Amino acid sequence: MLICKRLRSLPENFPEFLEELVDGYLDLYGEAAAAEYRTTVSPSMSQSMGLAQVVAFAAYSGARVVGMAMSVMHMGVGKIAFIHVLGKYRESGVEAQLVQASVEVLQQQTPTRIECETIPLYSVNLKMVFEGLGFRCIERALMIRKLEGIDGEDKTNCTRQMQTADEIRVVNCLVDAYHEHPDVELHLGLQHADAAMELLRRFQSGAFGPAKPEWIRVMEDDQGCCGVILGHAMPPDTGYIFQLAVQPSSQSQGRGTALIKGLLSSMANAGMKQVLLGVTISNPAMGLYERLGFQVHRHVDVFVQDREAING
Repeated sequence: MLICKRLRSLPENFPEFLEELVDGYLDLYGEAAAAEYRTTVSPSMSQSMGLAQVVAFAAYSGARVVGMAMSVMHMGVGKIAFIHVLGKYRESGVEAQLVQASVEVLQQQTPTRIECETIPLYSVNLKMVFEGLGFRCIERALMIRKLEGIDGEDKTNCTRQMQTADEIRVVNCLVDAYHEHPDVELHLGLQHADAAMELLRRFQSGAFGPAKPEWIRVMEDDQGCCGVILGHAMPPDTGYIFQLAVQPSSQSQGRGTALIKGLLSSMANAGMKQVLLGVTISNPAMGLYERLGFQVHRHVDVFVQDREAING
């Protein structure tokens, strides 16, 4: 019989989880990423579990932990940030118990919404589990572009590194671009200037991954900042496009293409081997990414429970 209980430190059999997590990281990001992940995941998870806003659950089979999940509250939004179940116990009801326990504890904190956009490091379909709890499914894709053959110099010379004096214009560009963006519900932190500035500050501090100053790039026209792209490192040799925003009046003019090319060149110059990005399947920008050499690396479902469903 399986029992789900709060977990306040890594279980004794965490090495079993570690081997499977590393294998999943290897498949997703490559050898260099897996090697770094092996050394960092245990202290990172231990540190996270010590934070007041983080709640972890474990599924027990007898005295043995066979599944783990972690959730966190941030700015009124509940997030299920991690879930992993050991091989032989997968899709046997363990995921459902962990998700339900995590959702219940988040609901008690009256969030504006609850999200799960984590990428499990094993093959699992959680759609029925989340939809049974009143979540909506948003189909997304993780796309990848190898940087082999990319010159480490932006020959277009039409984008540049953001300067301190650009910050307010960059924030306004982010807010304007996402006002009616197809993915606006996944970017609630960009709905107003104060929240967007906090997001920019967190990004600059490395909260999402190491972010070199030259990986925050802007483009200007006669009206000022018309586009911005934010990139950071994930594993050692992998970059990630965190945000791409172009003012609505400047879209469909090649601005997004130029911003991406400028960032790819900068990341290639820094020794990155590949770049990833996430996109909603229905977003027309997916065609742009494909034209620039990105390919679907993995399909990813994002699950959202709105306030109405939480209160219902």
